[in-house]
Amino acid sequence: MTKQMQSWQSHSVKINRTEQIEFQGAVLVDVVALNHDDTVRRRFRLYRTDDEFVAERIDNPDTIDDRYWGGYCADESAIYDFFGNEPLANYLYGAAGICVPGLVTLLAITKIKQAPE
Repeated sequence: MTKQMQSWQSHSVKINRTEQIEFQGAVLVDVVALNHDDTVRRRFRLYRTDDEFVAERIDNPDTIDDRYWGGYCADESAIYDFFGNEPLANYLYGAAGICVPGLVTLLAITKIKQAPE
């Protein structure tokens, strides 16, 4: 499930169970991975502020085992460093239109090898 939203408003992202960051911005992408019983196993959100991004990861939301990560990201490379390369992160990159490091290079090399001589 992906939601792309653009409403500018106040947001609060937990960095961990006790700390949070507050900012003005818009939700760019909100993606979730579900368990077999359709409960949310993991949620990734990406926000846009005036001059940077805010990334949020929540594992096992609304459970006793919930875990939170959040942080500021200056650019697409920092977003990739935050979320990594797991399948849900790759889904977020596609929904947000973010180029994954190394993939563009790999595609370019493949096209060069396939080009007629």
